[in-house]
Amino acid sequence: MTPSFSLYLEVVRVVATVVVVLGHAKAFHLPVSQFCDRFHPGRDAVIAFFVLSGFVISWCATERDRDWRRYALQRATRVYSVAVPAVAFSLLVAAVIPMLAGGSLPYPLQKLWLYLPIYLGFLGNVGPLTETPPHNFPWWSLNFEVWYYVVLGVALFGRGRWRWPAVALLLVAMAPAMLALLPVWLAGVVLQRWGGPRWRPPVARLVAGGTVLAYLAVKLGGVDAEMDQRLLGRVETAGHERLLGTYLVAALMALHLAAVRCLHFAPPPAVAGLIRRAAALTFATYLFHLPLFDLAQALWPRREGGLAHYAVVVAGTLLLCGLAGVVTEQHKQRYRSSLVRLARRLRGWGPEVAPLPAGRPPGPG
Repeated sequence: MTPSFSLYLEVVRVVATVVVVLGHAKAFHLPVSQFCDRFHPGRDAVIAFFVLSGFVISWCATERDRDWRRYALQRATRVYSVAVPAVAFSLLVAAVIPMLAGGSLPYPLQKLWLYLPIYLGFLGNVGPLTETPPHNFPWWSLNFEVWYYVVLGVALFGRGRWRWPAVALLLVAMAPAMLALLPVWLAGVVLQRWGGPRWRPPVARLVAGGTVLAYLAVKLGGVDAEMDQRLLGRVETAGHERLLGTYLVAALMALHLAAVRCLHFAPPPAVAGLIRRAAALTFATYLFHLPLFDLAQALWPRREGGLAHYAVVVAGTLLLCGLAGVVTEQHKQRYRSSLVRLARRLRGWGPEVAPLPAGRPPGPG
């Protein structure tokens, strides 16, 4: 992966995160709510995350880790360094809001012994389950992605005759919704493994710009909704009710990345540094923003507030998410050291573990 393309992936990550945050803040401003309900930009941003995740995780597995131990360690370190504090904060918000509103504690807080393993084991969307930490619906996508990480790891690093039967068993254990969105994630994997076409810069610029225009045309014309209404009817897939439309948006995203990969993206060094610092905070922002929004709604209940109210809530939430991201980044090495100590007690773990590299796209995927 070239530094130029790596930086562009960071831009995609930052933009997608901001779109998700703005979409979930729709309750604070009616015009934003109407726009989001019509065009679903937050859903499309999650689709972009899935394609991006497939590409980056495949690159990590094949170009950097190249060993199941390092692959597992890097994935676990990155995920749990943010997931653990995010779950803790979600449960805290779930305890505080009933105190403000006079309601009862939600059921997960009454059975933490049961729900904490589900959350931290990323089992919330396996089989018939549909569980996410309270006030943290975006967690569903992490449930999906962690299982995709495991499937890819077994497929790449598994040995012997049990390799593909193990992959098959993992797929059987997945809920239909997880299987339905697996092709979106695999689009990124295929792009990374295949390498994409080698277009000349003029052609690549034409394709990159064309995919953006095509996406706008799809949304303005309601093509994604029309595809499912005519061909499938309404298909519910973890909030992605437009399944064929989801595949269309994912294909446009993959094609866009294939084109940008043939170009040279080189903003000024100061801008590039700002992009990378912002991208390092996106994972925490993704997992912390909705509990903060729900807490703000409980403290300042204005369902159809003005633009100023919306701006204050969004700006304050982004600031707090950024602080959470800084803290989790600072403690990431501590999580890694703890996982290394635990892993070395397991049979077959080697004594040497590669250090965390610098300068690669951060985030869960």
